[in-house]
Amino acid sequence: MYRTAETFLHVVYEALYAPYGTGYNYEGVNWEVLYKMAEGSKLAVLTYETAKRLSEDYIISEEILEKWHQEYLFGTEKALECKNAFAEFAEKAGEEGIKYTVFKGFVLADLFPNPLYRTSNDTDILIKKEDTAKIAKFLKKLDYQKDTHDSTGQVPVYYRENPAHRLELHYSLWEEFKGPKIDMLEDFGITDESSFLQMKAWDVKLTTLGYEEHLIYQMFHIIKHIIVEGMSFSGLVDITLYINKYGKYIDYSSFWKKMDALGYATFCESFFQCCIHYLKMDSSIMKRRSLPSVDMKGYLLVEMINKIMAPFQVEDEIKMQMLTRPYVDGMDAYDNPEKHLSEPEYKSVLKRAKEKVKAIHLWGLTCQETSAGEIEEKEIIFTKDLKAAKKNAPYFYQIYGLTVASEIEMSELIPGESTGIAKEDADVYVHYCEEHGMLQNPQLQMIQSNRVWFESAHGRFLVQNGNEIVADKKELHFSDEKIKPYIISHGLAFILYMKNIVTLHGSTVGNEEGAVTIIGNSGAGKSTISTGLRKRGYKLIADDVSAIKLENGVPYVQIAVPQQKFCRDTALKEGYKLEEIECINEIRDKYRVKLSDDEMCSGPGKLKGIFEIIPDTKDNSFRVEKADGLDLLKLMSANMFSQYLFSNSSGLSADMFQTTLQIAQQIPVYRIYRPTDRDTVEQILDEIIALVK
Repeated sequence: MYRTAETFLHVVYEALYAPYGTGYNYEGVNWEVLYKMAEGSKLAVLTYETAKRLSEDYIISEEILEKWHQEYLFGTEKALECKNAFAEFAEKAGEEGIKYTVFKGFVLADLFPNPLYRTSNDTDILIKKEDTAKIAKFLKKLDYQKDTHDSTGQVPVYYRENPAHRLELHYSLWEEFKGPKIDMLEDFGITDESSFLQMKAWDVKLTTLGYEEHLIYQMFHIIKHIIVEGMSFSGLVDITLYINKYGKYIDYSSFWKKMDALGYATFCESFFQCCIHYLKMDSSIMKRRSLPSVDMKGYLLVEMINKIMAPFQVEDEIKMQMLTRPYVDGMDAYDNPEKHLSEPEYKSVLKRAKEKVKAIHLWGLTCQETSAGEIEEKEIIFTKDLKAAKKNAPYFYQIYGLTVASEIEMSELIPGESTGIAKEDADVYVHYCEEHGMLQNPQLQMIQSNRVWFESAHGRFLVQNGNEIVADKKELHFSDEKIKPYIISHGLAFILYMKNIVTLHGSTVGNEEGAVTIIGNSGAGKSTISTGLRKRGYKLIADDVSAIKLENGVPYVQIAVPQQKFCRDTALKEGYKLEEIECINEIRDKYRVKLSDDEMCSGPGKLKGIFEIIPDTKDNSFRVEKADGLDLLKLMSANMFSQYLFSNSSGLSADMFQTTLQIAQQIPVYRIYRPTDRDTVEQILDEIIALVK
């Protein structure tokens, strides 16, 4: 679930910044869960167009896509009603001299690619209590009624049916909370009218909070939700867009001084780092600040997942609020909320309450040190004696220029004995973890320079130190056949990355003169072109994952698995009988053909050219373009296997960047645009062969 959440945030990233995609690999994604995350975060409207685009390359059920579409239609309609209703309110209020200050939703919506993408049908305004009667009378003229059920002493709520709109009138930004932290927030003068701004949001002129003041309020609001009832992913989007637009106007030194005084700093560091990591928020705000631990960021993501995927029943949610509320306003300085955890009435929420309190302590959002702060995670060590483990492994293989000692049989790989390397000296050790479920530990679910955790439909995997792959079946009855494809592809690709070996998502064929790598998106025609080159005398070096290793500064593509994968149509076109070849993915109609020694190159191939195949659906023209400069590096990085690694980290490491640059400087890289209304395979083959001569 953790990694699915990270994938969802990448969908959000593409929705915000990359309408044509990033090359991220969504293979094996559970789209039902992604939709639930979108809906539960009120981000379904923002992400619908991206999901629709991705459905062209990945299988998203019609039912899920239709739900997404309906949420999009409903959400945009609600947002438009809200905009029109508030625009009317603002115009009439101006005529009658009604004073108010807008904050949060309406201002933030204007930061989205389209304001309609921020789903809402209410507007928050700050007013003076003495103006209540005047505003209530004014609202009555506009057909608003008071919502007595949702109104509180500090926040009267008004609504009207047509067009649907809710107005929340705030006497205080801090609602009903009172305590030492609220007193401190008041002392900061956040509602001092001298700091207010006049601006236009969504074509409506309005008064709002100052830039720094609004950020402080938003962080209070987010922390309040995290502590009391949980928060979805939408807060990450709001803050990212706010900082990217208004960060240049904020005195970060002043902001952090206030966060340190409130005890919010550690949480803010964790929150901002998530915004930077997943949504590419401007990192200037973190200058001279500490980087949070993996736990601090991890618990934040887990809180968001729990809010959406495991919501409380109303009764239990109220219990949690009663337990954790004192942490919001600092009243835990006078009464320790943890003492109530042992009381019988909190039994139904005990597990989540303990997790919540632990996270609150981890983020420093408490006024006192208590037992939760002393909890330590159990250290997990996998293989104590790696050399002995490799020696005793029952299987030994070679692939991508590496030797692999394995506890898991992978018969499609080439035996390792012919390398002359002893099994105990193998480059990589592959095995299951000692106890089922060990890889569910949140401490392991991270990406670091020497550790990558990832998840598939059938298992969880940990790749570490460039020499070990640990697997953990999700269900004990799952067979090795369901597990090993992820070891051979993603697992070993991450090992190669740790060893500074570039891996491209594409096929490579070669002959005595050199090797050619074919890359492109799913359905571009990679298999068709590589098969066509084989018919013209080339032999296969690698299918799907092409590992490029520099040997004395010269790039060579390493021998992979002696097999080639085809989609159903290509397999039939090439003359294969489906009943005689192996189906490896029924959902995506993928088949595997095992190749003989005669069909494989005997060793690594010196790389002579890289060709990206691009279907031209717009002009249907055939053309060849050579990539160079920055465009060349973008092309290379976008086609690396797997994009999961780069989208969940800070991108290419310095060493990998230099290696990629070195390869790009030596090897010509071309884009071949092929028309989709006619067969140009032979023309493409002629061009490739001519260009690498």
